[in-house]
Amino acid sequence: MTREQTQSRWRMTVLSNYLAVLLGVILPLLAKATGSPWGWIVVFVVLVVTISITFRKAFKSTGLWTLTHAKPSTLDERELEQTHAALGVSYRWMLVVMIATMYLLILARQGSLGQWLGWVDSIASVLAMAFLYVAHTLPAAIIGWNQLPPANDATNDAAVAR
Repeated sequence: MTREQTQSRWRMTVLSNYLAVLLGVILPLLAKATGSPWGWIVVFVVLVVTISITFRKAFKSTGLWTLTHAKPSTLDERELEQTHAALGVSYRWMLVVMIATMYLLILARQGSLGQWLGWVDSIASVLAMAFLYVAHTLPAAIIGWNQLPPANDATNDAAVAR
């Protein structure tokens, strides 16, 4: 497998992970709309399993989770530079998204938009958990997206050497 194929496969794993998180945020809306949460509970369990598997493949097995959560004193200069840049980009993105979401929640409570945005209350707690998850994984995703994540198995090591 070539370097580009390995990176493409890793990117698809990360996108699958974040798509599962997004669907997990939307599920309470669907459960509320249908009135019966039991079918959605099964789907939610499948999404949690999907998030767990893709998290392990994208972040844990590549070492990116460890890299972005390591103490600065244990990192060399290159790793410090990478994590600092990734943290800066990810926190800027998270700030924009979270402020936009806060304004949406405020406008939904004001009454004028409440009739169109009444659904916001049913996803607020799930949305907070999703934000926490994305805040922790986004720096690793940014590092991996811009360069090939390190591989831990011999197959990927041989592919990178080519």
